[in-house]
Amino acid sequence: MINVLGLIIFLTIIIGLIFLMQFYIYRSYRRWFKKAILPDRQKIWRICGFVVLIFGNFFFLMSSFTSRSGIFNISLITSLISSLGGLFFTSVLLAFCILVLKDILFLLIFLTNKTIKSLKGFFSPEVPGLKEPYNPSRRLFLKTCGVTTILAASSAPVFALFKTTNDYEIVKSPLFFNNFPKSLNGLTIAQISDIHAGIFMKDQQIAEIFHLVNTLHADMIVITGDFVDRNTLDFKALSHAFKTLKSDLGVFGCLGNHDHYAGAEKINNMLENSDVFVLNNENRTLQINGEPLSIIGVDYFGRSMHRGDYADLNKAMKTVNKDTFKILLSHNPEFFSEAKKADIDLTLAGHTHGGQIGFNVAGLNINPAYAAYKYPKGLYIEDNNQLYVNVGVGTFALPIRTVKPEITLFTLSSSHPQKI
Repeated sequence: MINVLGLIIFLTIIIGLIFLMQFYIYRSYRRWFKKAILPDRQKIWRICGFVVLIFGNFFFLMSSFTSRSGIFNISLITSLISSLGGLFFTSVLLAFCILVLKDILFLLIFLTNKTIKSLKGFFSPEVPGLKEPYNPSRRLFLKTCGVTTILAASSAPVFALFKTTNDYEIVKSPLFFNNFPKSLNGLTIAQISDIHAGIFMKDQQIAEIFHLVNTLHADMIVITGDFVDRNTLDFKALSHAFKTLKSDLGVFGCLGNHDHYAGAEKINNMLENSDVFVLNNENRTLQINGEPLSIIGVDYFGRSMHRGDYADLNKAMKTVNKDTFKILLSHNPEFFSEAKKADIDLTLAGHTHGGQIGFNVAGLNINPAYAAYKYPKGLYIEDNNQLYVNVGVGTFALPIRTVKPEITLFTLSSSHPQKI
């Protein structure tokens, strides 16, 4: 009951924030067209604004509903609803960011001008009755600025939908450890995460991702959770896709929260039948060139609301030699705090999607992951322990990414290369 109440409160806050953003945008929009548009045309602009808000919210709410319920089985309908909903939400977020930055800038300019005028007035008082002449080009300037903002806020998400979402970036990351066995120098690991197979990730996309992974010829492949979304694709086709992944040392994975939503046992069985070694609170110690290397995996770790905590690191490390180099797979990067206590050398995680929708506006990084997570994306080094948070290849809730999907290739070595 408490979990349900917590979920309701959480959703209420999120929906409330989204509608407050829209209220802020609409108020700015109204102020703009009253100053920039001729009075006889303002009614039409007001109606256009209402139509965009009504239909946009309809598609946004419907896209969230269809992605969870699977009520529409026709792929074209779900894709259309989700795409329109995603475009609207991303446009709202980007427009809100632009307007906030604009208002902050204007406030600074206003305060600066006020200060200058006050100083001028002190040394040379204004002559009463004198006003600044009206500039006829001001309306055109405001109209141009407003239309430019509208086009930027609407076109960027369209670009993200058709370009960024499927523009897989291969990130090559060398990692150095003082205790890494020298005989294993150059060991390569390919990591992918958050595939979210389902209505937004179809067979063809999965095949393309796995082909890219195979072209890296990594010694080992790891997948850090969320293999599927709530509604999965055909299990037979999905199993066949995972069988195409090839590496000398094998393919290893751990489960994420969405795998539990879809049915952890079903996902686990499908992966095991696809030659993917799922490490649910267990480990495997590999012998490579006569040197042991322990791959440890924990089930999903989450302590908030309805997510559940399935991770058991003590159980996972039961047979691990403390002197062996240890690599931990954990879907949630917040588990890094536990990994450090257990002296895990390298933790590989996902879950955050790198925010999925984030923007860099005027050098300012606007990304929800940085507010929600201690470790949002990329590499973190604390003491002798390292964590890498992969932004994933799939999408959640909305089929749009402005943060590029990622396939990571790590090369592990015992020390930094010597500078000459």
